[in-house]
Amino acid sequence: MKLSEIRADLLREHGVLSATLREAANAAKRWQAGQDARNELHGCLGRLLEQLRAHNLHEEEVLREIIPTVDAWGKARAERMLAEHHIEHAALQKTLIEASTTAEVEVATCAVLQLVEQLSEHMALEEKAFLGAELLNDDETVPPNDSFGG
Repeated sequence: MKLSEIRADLLREHGVLSATLREAANAAKRWQAGQDARNELHGCLGRLLEQLRAHNLHEEEVLREIIPTVDAWGKARAERMLAEHHIEHAALQKTLIEASTTAEVEVATCAVLQLVEQLSEHMALEEKAFLGAELLNDDETVPPNDSFGG
């Protein structure tokens, strides 16, 4: 698979995640406003958990060998990607449990809205740091692995 195809595939997955994040945020806001949206919110969070798990596994699988070689910072990029995936997954699980078990609407919805913001920011940063066109392109020339061209 070409790097541009990998990039397009992962960005498409980000689009799906973003849509589910918007759904969760909208459900949380409706629940805050007094509408009966708790079950809808839980459904969104459950889908988000599965989508994020599948996306992270896919991203790690396809980028595991590529990211360390893209430039002098590739190894650090790869380590950061893995660490952030573990952090975001844990945060999502915590929020899902919190939203499912608390009777306090404000506690649950604020946690969800904060998570939506954090994951949205994470994906935007990831698109720059790991999925940028300058890193994942089909150019046959391979950049040097260190700053001195070695």
